Amino acid sequence: FGRGLVELDYKATDAVELDFTFNPSAASGAVPDCVWAVVAKDEMKSIRSRRWDLTFTKTSDQPSLPPALTVMSEFADVTTNLLKPLGMADLTKVLSDPAVLKYFRSLSITDQPRSRPSAPLPQSQRKKHLILELSLPPSSDAAATLPVIQAAFHLIDAIAGEGKMTGLRGGLAAQLRPETKSKLKKYREQVEKEISEEAKREQREEEEEKRLAAKRKAEEERLSKLSAAEQKKAMDREKKRAMRKNQTRMKVR
Repeated sequence: FGRGLVELDYKATDAVELDFTFNPSAASGAVPDCVWAVVAKDEMKSIRSRRWDLTFTKTSDQPSLPPALTVMSEFADVTTNLLKPLGMADLTKVLSDPAVLKYFRSLSITDQPRSRPSAPLPQSQRKKHLILELSLPPSSDAAATLPVIQAAFHLIDAIAGEGKMTGLRGGLAAQLRPETKSKLKKYREQVEKEISEEAKREQREEEEEKRLAAKRKAEEERLSKLSAAEQKKAMDREKKRAMRKNQTRMKVR
């Protein structure tokens, strides 16, 4: 309630999240390295603030979806394949149902963590997810969300190239153009390089801070062993040295 007084567009709702992790055997080949989502527009500000992985995408409206929804995708190629009927999974049809739309918040497919990692993730920690977020319906209307939940299960099979009549033989990865997959790979290599360089820079800064702290501690221990007069002389020398450094900086400027 308090946050709503400050942020007029903030709306507190009870929510339910279904987070499916793709089987590693399917994820390695059939499920591409990509980030894609369809999101309710009034959820955009919230989801952007808590999902680093969605920064990989660009936002666009799709004429096949209701105006209240928008798509976040890295490439149009991915969107085209996911919004077409895939056997029993037809997102466009399901999300056009007003009864479903009332509770729908987002559906996303991602190969990236929700928060930006501080260092490149080892292969063993990399997982691919399909995440469905819904506003929690009252028990009397819970059946209204069933079509989108069923569609999520069918979509998982289609993306992984499993089940009958999936519409995506070989999974989603097999449907993408070679140049799309090449660009997806290149961008991930670029992001991983940036994260690696930042991690190394932070490590160097931490090591430098530790070195300076150790140097200050050693100097403090040395001064503590001197007499009061010697300590005063040492402090005066340090002040003069600092003044000379400042004067030198001013001349250089």
